[in-house]
Amino acid sequence: MGGPPDPGRIEFAFPVELPGVRILRGEDSTHAWRVLNDVYAVSTPPHTAAEFRYRGRSHAFHPGAVGLWDPDEVFEITRMPFPERCRCLHIDPAVMTDAARDLGIRSPTVRFKHPLIQNRTLFRLALLLHQALENESSALERQELFAGCVQHLLEEMTEVSARRVRPGGEPRAVRRTREMLDARFSENVSLDELASASRLSRFHVLRTFAAAVGLPPHAYQNRLRVNSALKLLAAGMSLADVATEVGFADQSHLHRHFKRIVGVTPGAFARSDSARRRDVAATTSALGGPGSRGSPRSRPQRSLRP
Repeated sequence: MGGPPDPGRIEFAFPVELPGVRILRGEDSTHAWRVLNDVYAVSTPPHTAAEFRYRGRSHAFHPGAVGLWDPDEVFEITRMPFPERCRCLHIDPAVMTDAARDLGIRSPTVRFKHPLIQNRTLFRLALLLHQALENESSALERQELFAGCVQHLLEEMTEVSARRVRPGGEPRAVRRTREMLDARFSENVSLDELASASRLSRFHVLRTFAAAVGLPPHAYQNRLRVNSALKLLAAGMSLADVATEVGFADQSHLHRHFKRIVGVTPGAFARSDSARRRDVAATTSALGGPGSRGSPRSRPQRSLRP
């Protein structure tokens, strides 16, 4: 007699950089969910044909759709024709309430307008966040992506939407943020620390900094790290030591960002710089540079007088 069908692999993750956030990951999952959520849920299955029931109505997923479910509501999968890969953010209500307050929402309760929406921006932001959480990435990058998701949810997807804040010059706030990143580029600086330094909310500092500098804070930090790595590699430091020194998690983390920003791998850069130094040394020796035998400085000078 056969046992119950294999539900596939399901796991939960609790990112330390995102307090109050839980990640659900399913691979080849056929699990028939029937839950009473106590969190906000944001589901982004890349390929799906599942159907579900929510608030007494039936809904059918379609590719690129995002599921949005409020706390204290029953969510039930009613049909899943094939095993699926799914990713879902579970956000504690206190996190959403704090974010709503930062964005100027005065409603005591945050509720999504629709349980299933087609929104490319939100879908892309959520997938980028999941990718960052599953690969090497800084705490600041993860917090930025999460803040972007939450801001988009609160500005576009809730019954009482946040008022958009127009990015301003805010030169002092940007300068303070930039000074902190310049001084601590090798550290895991948090978004809360940047907000405190700039004296802006987490959402406002992200928008203001990107508008003024042209890059979000985590991308600016990565470029500072790569610039430092260029100097250290040119000085002959090993790849492993460089990765640690500039703040990347490991060599593969360094490799990924270095190649994307510089266009070559750090190993290729180090080899080309080493070859350059050998060429300089050989040229100096051939021309009779300082300390070489028969250099112009060591030869006796003949008189030009007749």
